[in-house]
Amino acid sequence: MAISAPRCWFSSVFSSYRYPTPFPCQPPILRRSISTVTPTAINHRSHCMVAPNAIDYRKRSSIPPNKINKQKSAGGLREEKSYAFRDRKCWKRDLRVSQSTAFRSFSTQSQEDDEEMESGNADVAYDCRFFRVYKDGRVHKYHPTDKIPSSDHPQTGVRSKDVVVSSETGVSVRLFLPKIDDPGKKLPLLFYIHGGGFSFLSAFSPSYDSYLKSLVAEANVIGVSVEYRLAPENPIPACYDDSWAALQWVASHADGNGPEPWLNSHADMNRVFIAGDSAGGNIAHTLAVRVGSIGLPGAKVVGVVLVHPYFGGTVDDEMWLYMCPTNSGLEDPRLKPAAEDLARLKCERVLIFVAEKDHLREIGWRYYEDLKKSGWKGTVEIVENHGEEHGFHLDNLTGDQTVDLIARFESFINKD
Repeated sequence: MAISAPRCWFSSVFSSYRYPTPFPCQPPILRRSISTVTPTAINHRSHCMVAPNAIDYRKRSSIPPNKINKQKSAGGLREEKSYAFRDRKCWKRDLRVSQSTAFRSFSTQSQEDDEEMESGNADVAYDCRFFRVYKDGRVHKYHPTDKIPSSDHPQTGVRSKDVVVSSETGVSVRLFLPKIDDPGKKLPLLFYIHGGGFSFLSAFSPSYDSYLKSLVAEANVIGVSVEYRLAPENPIPACYDDSWAALQWVASHADGNGPEPWLNSHADMNRVFIAGDSAGGNIAHTLAVRVGSIGLPGAKVVGVVLVHPYFGGTVDDEMWLYMCPTNSGLEDPRLKPAAEDLARLKCERVLIFVAEKDHLREIGWRYYEDLKKSGWKGTVEIVENHGEEHGFHLDNLTGDQTVDLIARFESFINKD
């Protein structure tokens, strides 16, 4: 059953962009993370990992946290929500709704920084379609990352909760448990990695929350959606390392004595599937290669699903190289999978989805052909959704092709 979510109120503005990117399915709640020590819980209101006695610097601001000032600007109507963030400084987040500047609308700077940026006098170290980095270390993200708390879905019986994997790095996961009809029956486990250009979106975004609930309900699997650290604040390979740490955490439940009761009681560690879309597809491939290289004690990876995966060969390569200072150039195996890496994928089968109007379409087809020629012993399938764009499955969960995608996902997981 597909779980519908309200269509994004600014999707019509974004649809004209050259490479459409899925966004959260409700107006963004403007928040920013704050630094804390030894996190033990997930606080979605502040968008961060917090310890019970951690200081919330927003409370030290002289500006009320929910004060909204509206004013007219050259770009259109401007809404500002003020908060206090890291290092006890107060910042302002802007959401500018404008046909001409829709994709360069999300700011994490103060008003003075914003005016400096608009005047063209700021010292910019790097600029791309997802973010801008200043020489003093400030980062300006062009896309909002909204997050919502975990919740149960009464219509399908899917339950969810968030669990901290590592208090040191802040890595966490959102777990999804389908309706349990037979408590003694173990279910396959789907380990999912969200997309967002390695730099935005979240496992806690409304779009991914709804999408995973639909997948879990349809396929009757345990869902584990990993919340990894984003670039450029946390340079690559943080996203790969965080995802690997979360996958190892999952495998630690193999003997039924892991830290999470849901996995101990219901997950079949001999039927693990790794999946991801866009940047998450790239990470999913890298994890499967790592499993083939060094193993994953306690778990067996049966299949890998790549939805609109990103690999090298597009205009985004420069951005990936910037986010990964330790890269080995355009031949980096994470950017351009080597034949020997493809041959050692530790799974029995692979499913790839591409979209006809996606700028990554040819990348997905190339991966499919390279995998077949690599000497890998498994079976690979590819599905192309005609007339669709990148990430369409997140934008409209009730659309015919999204329903078909989820059904194909389900049959791949539950194939005998």
